[in-house]
Amino acid sequence: MRSLRSEVDQTPSQRVSYASLAASAAESTLRASELEVRVDELERAAWLRTRWETEISGRRSPSLLVGANGRVIASRGTEQPSGSVNLAVKSGGVVKLPDGRRFETQWLEGDGVILWLRRRAAIVPRLHLRLLGLGADARLGARRPERGLRSLELLAVLAMHPEGLTAEQLALALYGEDGRTGTIRVQVNRVRNHLGPAALKTQPYRLADSFDADTLEVAALVAAGDPGKALSAYLGPLLPASDAPAIVEARGLLDESLRRSILTLANPDLLLRWLVHPCGADDVAAARTLVAVLPVGDPRRAAASAAAAAVALRMSLAAPESG
Repeated sequence: MRSLRSEVDQTPSQRVSYASLAASAAESTLRASELEVRVDELERAAWLRTRWETEISGRRSPSLLVGANGRVIASRGTEQPSGSVNLAVKSGGVVKLPDGRRFETQWLEGDGVILWLRRRAAIVPRLHLRLLGLGADARLGARRPERGLRSLELLAVLAMHPEGLTAEQLALALYGEDGRTGTIRVQVNRVRNHLGPAALKTQPYRLADSFDADTLEVAALVAAGDPGKALSAYLGPLLPASDAPAIVEARGLLDESLRRSILTLANPDLLLRWLVHPCGADDVAAARTLVAVLPVGDPRRAAASAAAAAVALRMSLAAPESG
């Protein structure tokens, strides 16, 4: 009763003074709590920085030190991001920043993380070999294309043997028993000087890790049972001007494998395409197969019969006379 009366007896100014003191005390307590949290954060950041400096010692990789809250604490060799970092990945995972940079994560006992910058892999130019028909060449990046027949023969043989060949094996493939290893070394140097060292590797001699060849594309399509696409990619015989033993053999094998796949399929449209192709224009068997597969009444049958007769006549005239 007395305490109630004493509060009633207090003047308004006294009551405001007591309320201000209470609010001030609460604010002081809050500030003390915030200061304690801040001191704890600074101590944790100092510990993380010590761990980070130990980890980066002797390493050249750029890195960021980031607290568990995503705030960047320190950096070396790379620019700090403007905002916090999203760390929703496991240790060893990859963090991607908005600017495109990628970092691998290394967590430090859950209190922070080291982000190691991933270097962008150098773009390795691809070696392109166009060896079929006229206008064959080899291209690597922005360098001038190589069109020399001897160089293209060398590249073509190596494309057939991605595991690589010795100088002796190349000499035999390109020149037969009379081949010399010295000639091969000169050709290798010419190719590397023209297309760049990345075009050819040595010990053993082999093509760049990344290459493609139209000959291999056609062979793969034939093997996959798709002679239609193979014929579209078959621009002509393999290096038609070459008389290198390995090239002559590969040229005949590629042409015959495509021809047989077309004859086996016996598709009229495909046979017609083969007969107008430079490599199939004199194919008597293909012309006769076309006549056989076209039904009676098909308007193309008469033209096919005439074409078959013309091919047979042309081949008989071209055949050497028997003595």
